[in-house]
Amino acid sequence: MPSSSETPSAEPVEPARPRGLKGRLFPGDPRIWRVAAVLGAVLAGIVVWQAALVEREYFTGTNSVVGRSVVVTPSDGDRLCQEQLDLPRDTGRIRVEVTPTTPGARLRLSLTADGRRSQAVTPPLATRRQIVDIPVTPMEGAGGTSEGELCLRPTGGAVSFFGVAELQSDATPPTVNGSDVTRMVAIWYLPPAGSERTFVQALPDIIDRAGTVFRPAPIDSWTYLLVLLLLPALGYVAVRLLATMTCESRSRVPLALAIGTVGFVHALSWSVITPAFDAPDEMEHYAYAQSLAETGKAPCQTCLRQPRSTEELLAVDASGVLGYIESPSGRPPWLDVENSRFEQKVREDRPAKDDGGGVTTAASHAPPYYGLLLPAYAIADAFGGDVFSRLAAMRVISALLAALTAAFVFLTVRELLPGRHLAAAAAGLLVALHPMVNFIGGALNNDNGINATLALTAFLLVRIVQKGLTPRRAAALGALLVLAPLVKSTGYAAYPPTLLALAIVVVRQHDRRDLPAWAGLALTFLALSLVWSLLSPEFGRSVYATPDGGAPGSQPALAGSVRNPFAYLSYVWQVFLPRLPFMTDLHVQAWPAYDIYVERGFAAFGWYAIKFSTWVYLIIVAGITAVALLAAKALAAHPQAARRLLPALAVLALLAATVIGGLHASFFSITGDRPVVSEQGRYAFTALAPLGAVAAAACYGLGRRRAPLVAAALVIAMAGLAWASQLLALMSFYT
Repeated sequence: MPSSSETPSAEPVEPARPRGLKGRLFPGDPRIWRVAAVLGAVLAGIVVWQAALVEREYFTGTNSVVGRSVVVTPSDGDRLCQEQLDLPRDTGRIRVEVTPTTPGARLRLSLTADGRRSQAVTPPLATRRQIVDIPVTPMEGAGGTSEGELCLRPTGGAVSFFGVAELQSDATPPTVNGSDVTRMVAIWYLPPAGSERTFVQALPDIIDRAGTVFRPAPIDSWTYLLVLLLLPALGYVAVRLLATMTCESRSRVPLALAIGTVGFVHALSWSVITPAFDAPDEMEHYAYAQSLAETGKAPCQTCLRQPRSTEELLAVDASGVLGYIESPSGRPPWLDVENSRFEQKVREDRPAKDDGGGVTTAASHAPPYYGLLLPAYAIADAFGGDVFSRLAAMRVISALLAALTAAFVFLTVRELLPGRHLAAAAAGLLVALHPMVNFIGGALNNDNGINATLALTAFLLVRIVQKGLTPRRAAALGALLVLAPLVKSTGYAAYPPTLLALAIVVVRQHDRRDLPAWAGLALTFLALSLVWSLLSPEFGRSVYATPDGGAPGSQPALAGSVRNPFAYLSYVWQVFLPRLPFMTDLHVQAWPAYDIYVERGFAAFGWYAIKFSTWVYLIIVAGITAVALLAAKALAAHPQAARRLLPALAVLALLAATVIGGLHASFFSITGDRPVVSEQGRYAFTALAPLGAVAAAACYGLGRRRAPLVAAALVIAMAGLAWASQLLALMSFYT
C-alpha cells in the first residue's frame, strides 16, 4: 500500500511500450503481459492436460436419479423391473447401487431392448453399500436410444436398492412382481468396461447434450462452443485492462463499466452452462417470481397453497432435478425425447401458472429482488416462452446484478485509494472472474441482489468517511438502509458499519451547515420505512424482513449466540482454527472453514456436488494465505497510509466481521453434533467489498514497483480457475 507522501495519482513507472501490431494486441506495461504469459501458460497447460490427456469414466445415459436412500428391498426371487427405459444404444453396462441383506447374494439381470434380450449375473455381493456394474450386450447401430425394459432379480437373499423417495409425476414407476413401487430406483448406463475418454473426446456429446434439453431457442449447441472460448477471452481483456492502467488516467465510469461487463459475460456464460434449477434453491426463487408475476402477491408463509405452480411442478419433474441434485454422479436429462415429452404434456395439460405461492425456503423474503426479475419474466412470457425460457431470461437479470457487484467493489477500492487504478481494477476483476460468485450470478438467487446492494453500501460508506456526508449521499444511504434488509435479511449486516461510519462523521463534521444532510438521512430512512410498513401487509410480510418476521436478532440461533457468548466465540474459533484444550468440540469436521470458504466459497457447483480434486483447493488455501500475508505486510510497511485510511478500513473491517459473525451466529449450535456443515461460503459474498480491499492491499505487499506484477498474477490465477471451473462443470453435467 502506498505511503501518504506519494503522489495520489501516480502509479508505478511503466517500461517502454511495444509498438506496431504487438503494441496494439498487447498494449501497456509489458511486465504485466510477461507475468500473464508465464502464469497463464502454466495454468493453460494444467487445463489442457486435464482436458486432453486425463481419461475419465463417463455415462452413456442415466434416469437422472441418484442413490439417496434405500427405496425398495426385493426378497430372494422377486423381480424388480423398470419399464420404458430410454436406453442409449452404446450402453455396455448397467449400474445400480445396492446393499445385500445376506452375504453372497447375487443379482440376475434381464434387459430387453430393440427386440433383443441380454442376461447377466453378478458375482456374490458383500453385505455393504456398493456400486454394482452389470455387463450387457450393446445394441447394434451407433447413436440414439431404444425403449427397453430392465429386470433385476436377487438370488440367495434380499437386496436393497437405492434411489429417491419422491416419484416424479412424469416417471414410470418401477414394479416388484408386477406391483408399482412409488419410489425411483437409481440407474446409470455406461459403455463397456474399460471405456474412458477425455474432455476433448467427450466434447461433441457435451455440446449436443447441453444445448438440446430444456433450453430456450436462442441457446443451441453453438452457444457452448462460444462459451469454451469466453473465459480465455475474458482473461485477455482483464490483463489488457491492468496493463493499460499504470500510466493512463481513466475516469471511473468507463473502467467500472468494463469490469462490470467482464463480470456480466462471465455470469451469463454460467447461466447457459448450469442445467435448469440445478443451483441452490433456484426452483424456490422461480416460484416466488412467478407468484409475484402472475398474482401480484408474494408467496404466503402460512397458507396451504402448493409451493409451486402446476406449470413449474411439471417443469421441475421434467428436469429431473429433485432426483439427482447434491450428488457428483447426478446428471440432468440429455435426450431429445425428454424435451418432446415435456412439450407434449404442456400442450395436453395446459398447466396453470398462478396456482402456486405456498411455503418455500424463499417465501419469507421481501419482494424487491423478485420485482427486478418481472420485466424479464414478462418479455419471455409475451413471446410464448415456457418455464425454461422465462428462467433463462430472469437469469440474465441476476447476471447483471453480479456485474454491478464487481463494479461496486472496484469503485469502493478506488474510493479508498484515490488514483490507484491498478489495485482497484484488480479487486474488481477478481470478483468479476470469481467462479463461485458468477455461478450464483448465473442463477436465480436473491444473494445476487444483496451482494450488489451491500457492495454499493460499502462504496457509499467509504465515500462518506473519506469525503463527508452531503444531502445526496445521506439520502442514498437512508434508502440503502431500508432496501438492504428487504432484498435479503442479511442486509442488516450493513447497520453496524453504518453506525460506525456516522460516528466518525459526527466527530469530523458537526457544523450547523451539515444539518440538512443529517435531516435528509433521517427523513429518507423514515419515509421509506413508512412506505414499506404500509406495503408489507399487501405482500404478507411484517415490517422486519427476517425469516420469522421477528426483530433482527430474535431468531433462535442468533439469540442463542447472545445467551452463550463464550460458546459462540468458541464455535467461531473452531471454524477457522484448531480447538484449544479447554474448548468443547463443536464441529464434526476437522476444519470447517475449508468446507465453507474454500470448497463452497470458490468452486462447488450445482447443489455443491461438483468439486475439484483436493489438490486444487489446497492451492486455493495457499493463495488465500499469501494474499492475507501480503496485505498485512503492505499495511505494516506503510504505517502513515494505514493511519490515514484507518477510519475507512475500520468500517470495511466491521462490515466483514458483521457478515461473517452473523453467518455463523445463524447456524450456531451449542451441542456440536451436526453431521454436516450448514454454512455456505456464498453467504460471505455480501462482504466482497472489504475482501476486495484486502486483495488490493496485497498488490502492494512486495513493494510499489512490483504491484502490477502481483495484481496480474492474482487476476490471471482467478481467470484460470474460472476457466477450469466451467470445463469441470460441463464435464460433470453432461458426460
